[in-house]
Amino acid sequence: MAQTRRNAPEAISPKIKSISNLNSLLGKIEAKAAGVPEVIMLNNKDHICEGASSNIFWTKDQWVFTPDASTGLLEGVTRSTIMRLCEEKLNLRVITGEFKLQDLKFADEVFITSTSLEVMPVVRIDDFIINRGEVGPIARDLRAELHRDMTAGKS
Repeated sequence: MAQTRRNAPEAISPKIKSISNLNSLLGKIEAKAAGVPEVIMLNNKDHICEGASSNIFWTKDQWVFTPDASTGLLEGVTRSTIMRLCEEKLNLRVITGEFKLQDLKFADEVFITSTSLEVMPVVRIDDFIINRGEVGPIARDLRAELHRDMTAGKS
């Protein structure tokens, strides 16, 4: 988890995708220093927000959870595509809201998404192991569905 926090959405609108996002840069520096590909960033209310350059999802009992846009995250194209694929292709309900880091410790699976990472499973958060360190079936299925969806969009 990053020490750097996301800006409050009331301070700087997360809908503005800009090249001067200091918080993301600091998060990436923290990830590199920790030797991990990505960090989880909380907002000013201690709610899970997103990664330095990704969105975060987790599953519990066939439900998919992700932070709500009100937390200050950037609503990316890949995020909305993943949410659609969960519901349309995998018949999984997506729940958005304000969640605490503690919620991830009870997850069956955790994964991050972005245009470059696509769907990347997360098996460890700090010292906590997710799903016995194994990649779960939903992340695998979503990655396959995302590839099908991208291929279908090119025709």
